[in-house]
Parts: sequence; C-alpha cells; structure tokens
Amino acid sequence: MIFFRCNFLLMYVLNHAPVLNYVIWLGIWLISKL
Repeated sequence: MIFFRCNFLLMYVLNHAPVLNYVIWLGIWLISKL
C-alpha cells in the first residue's frame, strides 16, 4: 500500500512538475525572506 501510494505520488509529481517546481521556488523565496 505504501509503495502504491509513493508510486501514485511520483506520477502526480511528474505530471505536475512545472507547478511543483514553482511552488518549491516560491517556498524557498519566502523562507529566505524570513
């Protein structure tokens, strides 16, 4: 079950890579502001 969930999460990340990349960089920018 855990493996299936990780595999599903991996597919989701691959399908939404640009959005995820934007969110990660936005998070890094906000943390650097703090």
